[in-house]
Amino acid sequence: MSFQPNRIAIHYAELALKGRNRAEFEARLGREVKARLQQLGLDWPVVRRGGRMAIEPGGQDARLPAVLDALAEIPGIATYFPARLFGHETAGTNEEALLSGPVAEALIALARELHRPGMRFSVRVACHGDAPHRLSTQRLERALGAAVLELSPWDGVNLTAPDCCFRLDFQIDGVLLSAERRSGLGGIPVGSSGRVLSLLSGGIDSPVAAFLMARRGCRVHCLHFSANYLDRDHALDTPVGRLARRLSRYTRSLQLTIVPYVPFDLALSGPRTGYELVLFRRFMMRVAERLAQQRHITALVTGDSLSQVASQTLENITALDAAITLPVFRPLIGFNKQEIITWAKRIGTYETSIEPYKDCCALIARGPKTRARAERLEALEVERLPGYGKLIDTALEEALTLRFELGEAVDSG
Repeated sequence: MSFQPNRIAIHYAELALKGRNRAEFEARLGREVKARLQQLGLDWPVVRRGGRMAIEPGGQDARLPAVLDALAEIPGIATYFPARLFGHETAGTNEEALLSGPVAEALIALARELHRPGMRFSVRVACHGDAPHRLSTQRLERALGAAVLELSPWDGVNLTAPDCCFRLDFQIDGVLLSAERRSGLGGIPVGSSGRVLSLLSGGIDSPVAAFLMARRGCRVHCLHFSANYLDRDHALDTPVGRLARRLSRYTRSLQLTIVPYVPFDLALSGPRTGYELVLFRRFMMRVAERLAQQRHITALVTGDSLSQVASQTLENITALDAAITLPVFRPLIGFNKQEIITWAKRIGTYETSIEPYKDCCALIARGPKTRARAERLEALEVERLPGYGKLIDTALEEALTLRFELGEAVDSG
């Protein structure tokens, strides 16, 4: 006999605290899960019972590993795991039936499949408040653990830090047997918190900032400023295009708008003053605000981390925000570089972010001022950037927009 999962249990931590709005959050998470299944060509039911969510594969399926990998990319899921559900009539309602029936047989089969030399196990039994009966969990744990030792290759137990923990959960609809629990992203489902426009460079920080906003339930779209004019095929193959593609695995859908900053660079004539980088970032914010307003997006996002580089001092950040009226979210503001790198590696953007790329800010940043004042910058904009509004219009007229769905580029038309 082999262990055959007939359920993928999905647990969410934060959503369980959502009071009267909980059903709405659960429904949105269910739609995100169904979208992933559809991408894999699956129509497996996604069900909610007793305050819990599950996918019902119906039996052994070779696509189960792909489904488990996809669930790791969905904000809102805290933990998830393949399991076997036995109805209470099948499992039995007393200890003798449980220890001699199909539940114990499936446990032994699972133990044999997961055994590795030198590993130690434990057995945990939980009776939830909505289960129809009460059993002695400690006696069951001891008896089932003894059966694993007797009937499978396992020869060691560790109750505090096991290599593998076999679990039996008694729920309202049956007994759930599992062992492999995976950590999800946590957070809340995408689409729960409105829409944001995230400024995306080719570096490490901004993709992580965009991801963290998606993890807080935002629909994320991205804006990038390019040193060159790009066509669609070239743009898709740049590091920024590949970063946007990767991010769309977490955001579900994503629009990447690429604006060439050549007109601004040509307009910014005259000798260098050290304010060029901050002036350019103010221009970026104004273009982002205009685009956000056109698309009914209510906030901007940047990858700023306080004092990490010269343009991200408190004074310069304040001068940037003075250029626009939309709120600006900075989810990385208190992160250090290593914390950001850790997230970048986890979400799969790090390797792309460290590829050589002509980042627009890096090209302009030559001895930047670290304590710019909004009044000084406004005077320089009047002096050195006549026709400022036309620059914004031209930038957006020359923009290229790419669309991505769950890690794939789709036709923009």
